[in-house]
Amino acid sequence: MIIKTLSAFFICLAITIWVPTAHGQSDPITVDVELSRSKVYIGDTLTYQVLIRGSDNPPTPTLDFPLSIRAEYRGRSSQSFTSTRIVQGQKRTVTDRLYSYQYRLTAINTGELTIPSPTITIDGQQYAGDSISFESLFPTRSTADELTMDIGRVELYLNDTVEVQCIWWIGDDISDFSLESSMIPESFEMRGLSLQAGNAQRVGFSINGQKIVGVVVDENRNGQDMKKLIFRFTITPTETGAYELGPIRSVFTRLTGTGRNYRAYVEAEPLVIFVKEVPTEGQPDGYTDAIGSFELKANASNTHVNVGDPIGLTLRISGKEPMVGIENAPSLSNDLAFTEYFKVSSEGWREVLPIQPGVRVFETTIRALNEHTQEIPSIELHSFDPILGSYKTYRSPPIAIDVQPVRELTLSDAIVTGGTYSSQPTQKADRIELTHTMPGLWAHGSIDRLMTEPEFSFRETITTPAWVVAAAAGPSLFALSCVVVGVRRSTNPRTQLIRRAWKTSNKLDRTGHHAQALRIYLGAVLGINANAVTAQDINGLPIDDQDAIAATAYLVEDENADYIGHSNTLTTSQEHQTGLLKRIHLTLQHWEGATS
Repeated sequence: MIIKTLSAFFICLAITIWVPTAHGQSDPITVDVELSRSKVYIGDTLTYQVLIRGSDNPPTPTLDFPLSIRAEYRGRSSQSFTSTRIVQGQKRTVTDRLYSYQYRLTAINTGELTIPSPTITIDGQQYAGDSISFESLFPTRSTADELTMDIGRVELYLNDTVEVQCIWWIGDDISDFSLESSMIPESFEMRGLSLQAGNAQRVGFSINGQKIVGVVVDENRNGQDMKKLIFRFTITPTETGAYELGPIRSVFTRLTGTGRNYRAYVEAEPLVIFVKEVPTEGQPDGYTDAIGSFELKANASNTHVNVGDPIGLTLRISGKEPMVGIENAPSLSNDLAFTEYFKVSSEGWREVLPIQPGVRVFETTIRALNEHTQEIPSIELHSFDPILGSYKTYRSPPIAIDVQPVRELTLSDAIVTGGTYSSQPTQKADRIELTHTMPGLWAHGSIDRLMTEPEFSFRETITTPAWVVAAAAGPSLFALSCVVVGVRRSTNPRTQLIRRAWKTSNKLDRTGHHAQALRIYLGAVLGINANAVTAQDINGLPIDDQDAIAATAYLVEDENADYIGHSNTLTTSQEHQTGLLKRIHLTLQHWEGATS
């Protein structure tokens, strides 16, 4: 009896648990559509919504609007609805969520316009809504208004940019006007212009989604005082062929003053535009598809340098947007005027961001190969002039520079002059000519690299006449030379400059500005502008290989940044980041002492 009672109890419990679970599943997924209006005038807007129920966070619907409708996505919203339902005789509280995807539509053609079915895909299953239609009508055509369109050329080249000017003579008071129903070919890139006209009234609106600012002026026309709206935009064809530009159409509300306002429109007749390829005849070598007129200006970071010093070269190219073919600056590696006298950076040009309208700025690094170099030559840009129908070369003015030869200091120079070259050598001490093996002792690099020098032999070196003479001179001459060198180093302007740079860079390094600190310190050590220091300069320093790798990583990343000192987050290991500048300073200080 007890067993039967327990069995019945568990059966009832199972039924009680199972029934709510089975009926607690989500409601079916549905996709519905709504339109705010069923009839509009051409150029007017209406709201279209896709409503999705039964899914938590559904994807954005897939829609294919016809060319006669211009659609702008306005975002998603959601609402929650709570209701009470009776399921299997039990009262339950159910929460439903509705997602709404909204679009603002503009009719740019007349007739019955149909929006195809929207679709969504959830868990591999596709759900679709219904298609829906609305009617687009022409309002009254105004005979009191006139709209004209003027273009300089109707025969254009591929990627050729031309300006279009429109003038709307406004017959009477208006409000709520729209030019969004104007027809612009899909293959034309359009850019709105902003006009300035002193104290004249400026009016903003859009065509084809592009913002335009026109001006309204008062003018007498045929003996009647009227207002006219002047506005401009540019078009750039991206495909060849014949295309119809326009009509340019304004739909507006005419204010009658009697309360019987009405919608009306005025339009400029379309123009046929012919687009053809840029000719290949006469095309210069190195042509990069640039089209139009440009101005080039170059600037050098330093014009008084030694052979091999880095020179920061900046190129500024100005022209009319979209500046096709100016994605990069002209290559210097293929220019013999540069490669004969300069070593060009293997990284090429880097663009300076952010981009300003009508301007592109590029930077690179060059180094003079010999002291006979007298100028940085002109940088050439080949472009096709669509007005002349021929190619033209634009050049930056050359930059005069002064390049000094680099003199290699020997050990005798260091002992006699304290490391400073003088054209009048002192006569108080004999200059010692170093033998072929001497540079091995002062070779740049690590101890391991020094010991593997193929021509270095300690036994052979100490038996050379130069070392015998130096040893025979006795400790007195050596001590005296140390005193002289120490005094000269303490008053040396270069030494003082490095000390000041070390103090400044040490503070920057402690605050996390590692790349900027390295540039300031190394610029003082190398005797060049801090902004001109590049990663390539690290290779010539007598520092530890691992420190050189870490320092190079800092400068490489900083060279790729938009502005010096603003990008100091690196991927180098922490052990090389910590104390890097201090180790380099101590190493170079020790090396300076050894060579002085």
